[in-house]
Amino acid sequence: MTSDVAVQLVDERLAADLGIVPERLDAGRLRAAYPRRAFVDGWRIPVDCSDGQTRRVDLLIGSAFPAAYPRTALVDRPDDLEWPHVEGDGVMCLLPIHAEVDAGDPAAVAVNLLARSARLIEELLSGDIVERDFREEFLTYWFYGSDFGAPKVRSLLRPGGPSRMVRVWRDRAGAMTVAEDAATLERWLANLSGSPHARKTCRHEPAALVWLPTPPVPADYPIIGADVVTLAATAGPGASGIVEELAAATVDNALVVFGAEGRGGAGLIAVETTVAHRRSGARGGTEHPLTQGFRAAPLPAGVAASRMFSAAPVRRLQVDRADARWIHGRGRDPRLERLIASTVVVIGCGSLGSSVAARLARAGVGRLHLVDNDALAWSNVGRHELGADCVGFNKAKALAERLRREFPHMDVAGHDLGMHVLLSHHERLLIDADLIVAATGSWGAEGALDRWHVATGRNVPIVYGWLEDLALAAHAVTISKTGGCLRCGFGPTGVPLLPALDWPSGRTEHEEPACGNHYQPYGAVELGFAVDLVATTSLNALLERPAESVEHVWLTARANAVAAGATLAETLTRRSNQVPLGGGLVTAPWPKGCEHCTNAINLAA
Repeated sequence: MTSDVAVQLVDERLAADLGIVPERLDAGRLRAAYPRRAFVDGWRIPVDCSDGQTRRVDLLIGSAFPAAYPRTALVDRPDDLEWPHVEGDGVMCLLPIHAEVDAGDPAAVAVNLLARSARLIEELLSGDIVERDFREEFLTYWFYGSDFGAPKVRSLLRPGGPSRMVRVWRDRAGAMTVAEDAATLERWLANLSGSPHARKTCRHEPAALVWLPTPPVPADYPIIGADVVTLAATAGPGASGIVEELAAATVDNALVVFGAEGRGGAGLIAVETTVAHRRSGARGGTEHPLTQGFRAAPLPAGVAASRMFSAAPVRRLQVDRADARWIHGRGRDPRLERLIASTVVVIGCGSLGSSVAARLARAGVGRLHLVDNDALAWSNVGRHELGADCVGFNKAKALAERLRREFPHMDVAGHDLGMHVLLSHHERLLIDADLIVAATGSWGAEGALDRWHVATGRNVPIVYGWLEDLALAAHAVTISKTGGCLRCGFGPTGVPLLPALDWPSGRTEHEEPACGNHYQPYGAVELGFAVDLVATTSLNALLERPAESVEHVWLTARANAVAAGATLAETLTRRSNQVPLGGGLVTAPWPKGCEHCTNAINLAA
C-alpha cells in the first residue's frame, strides 16, 4: 500500500468517526510546529476532556507511513516537563520505539493511537501517573532537561549506595570519565588507549556519587549550585557530608553524579558546577571566586560548600554507563558477579583458542591470561580473531592488547610462553585460576598439562577443545576433580580413542609446500560451531563445576559427513544413543580408569 492510499483511508475514517471533516495540516504548518521532525502530512483533531476543556491533538504522518506508525502531539499542553510522556514539542510517547503495527490497516492504527492519546490525557489530568512515571523513567526526562551540547559523563561506577567520593578525569574537549578510585580510572584509560604511559599522564580530581532513595522528578532538577545541596540532602546526612567534602577537596568545577533505581534498573545523572575560574570583565585574567579572601590553603568545609554550590547555574549532564555490569547484560545478568570475579587461563591462542578467549571476554570474565609462544602468520588471518595488522606479533600478547582496548574494564594479560616453560616457571598462573582452557592442538603440550593436572590433584577444572578433520566434528572435554583424566581418552601418541567420525578412505590432512607443516582446509564459518561448543562448555564449567569429567561433541549433519567421505564412528554411537541425524550436540561420559589417574588415586590413598 502506498503512502497516498494510506493517508486517504485515514482521512475517510476520521471523517466517518468524528462526523466532521478534520483540519488538515500542510507542509508549512508542520515545519513550523515540528521543526525537528520529518512529518509530511497531518490532521488537527479536537478532543473533549473531563475538565470541560477541548484540547487539540495533531495526528502526524511520516514519509514511511504506513510501514511506520503515525505520531500524535498535544497542541494545548502545559509547560515543558510538567507532564510525562509529552515531549517539548508536544509529541506524545505512546508506543515502544520498535513497536510493530498493521501496515495493511492504517486507518485502524491511526484511530487506535488517537484513542490512546485521549486516555493518556485523562490520566495526566487526574494526576495519578504524573509523579510515578517521572520517577520510574527518570533518565528519559533528565535527557529532555539536560543541557544541549554539553559533554556526556562516561561512568565506570558501580551503581548503588552508599554515597561516596569518586574520581573524575577530563579530556581536552571537556568530556569526563568517572570511576570508583584512581587505580581503576588509570587502568581503564591505559587499556583504552593501548598505552601504559597513560597512567602517568592521567590527571584526575575528586568527584562525588550521591545515591538517592528515589529518583528525582523534574521539579527537583538542580538549576543552581544550591539546588545540588538540596537534592543531596534527600539522601541523608551522609550524602550532605560527601558534597561538603567534595567542595573542600577541589578548586575546580565540581562534578556530582546522582544515582537511583528506576523501573528498568539503576540509572545515573550528573551535575557540574560553573562557579570556578570565571573570567573577570574589566581587567581580564581569571577570578577564583572559590578561594577569594582566603590564603592558599584548604577552605573550611562550610565555606567551600557555600561557594562551590552557590547561586551560580549548573550544567545538567547525561551519563553513559561503561561499567562491566552494564556492558555485559545491561545490569540484568545474574551470572555476572561470578564472572567478573573469575580468572581464566587460555592456553593456545590459535584459531580456536583466540575466538574462545574473545567469547569469554564478551561474556564478562574479569581476568584472562592468554598463553601462546607462536607468532601470527598470514595463513592464520582467515580464521583468527587477529588480522593483518598483527602478522608477525605474538598471538597471546597481541590478542591481550586488543581485548584490553575493546574491554578496558577487564584485566587481560598475554604471555609468550610454551607449555613446558609455563608448567616449570609460571605454575602460579594455573594454580590461581578458576578455569583453564586448553586449545593448543598439540598432544605433547596437552599431555604435559594433563600430567601436571593429575599430579597437583586436579583442583582447577580444565576444558580441552579440539576439532576433527574439516571441522565436521568438535570436542570439548571438561576434566574435573573426579572422573577420568585427559589421557583416559587418548592413546600414548595422542590419537583420540573416541572420535566422532571415521574416514574409511583416509584422513584429509594437507601439507603446505614446505617440509612438515600440516593443516586442515576449513574456514571461519565451519570453525564457528567448535568455538560455540568450547566457549559454552567453558562458561558452564566456570559457573558450575561438573561433578565428574564429561565430554560434549558437536557433529555436523550426517549428510555432510557422508559427502566428505566420513562415517559416524562406532565409538560415539556406543556411548550415546541420541546422535542426531541432522547434526547437533552429543553429551557423553568421559572414560576413566587409565593407569595414569589410577596410579595418582592410589598414591593419594
